[in-house]
Amino acid sequence: MTRVKIYYEPEMELLTVFWQPPSKNQIATELGDGVILIKDQTTGEPIGIELLSYRPSDDRFGAVSVELPTGWEISPNSSNTPSYPSDSQTKDEDTTPRR
Repeated sequence: MTRVKIYYEPEMELLTVFWQPPSKNQIATELGDGVILIKDQTTGEPIGIELLSYRPSDDRFGAVSVELPTGWEISPNSSNTPSYPSDSQTKDEDTTPRR
């Protein structure tokens, strides 16, 4: 199963999503409206996307559907950023953030 990595930097209003491992030889193409497509320079394969000026209420895409393995949850933590299981956690473990 491919692991999606999501990075959110609220101070910079930057959201980056990789569905393939980041590459040392990656290139970026602005698609418009602050949406950047990240591709592997060698293969030309899209490996991620970056959203500039992103806020949790961003509506550039309307709704986004995310399919997760059974037993996984995404829960907002105190800073309104998604919380995901770490690589060391399995899908059977409780991944709900504690306050």
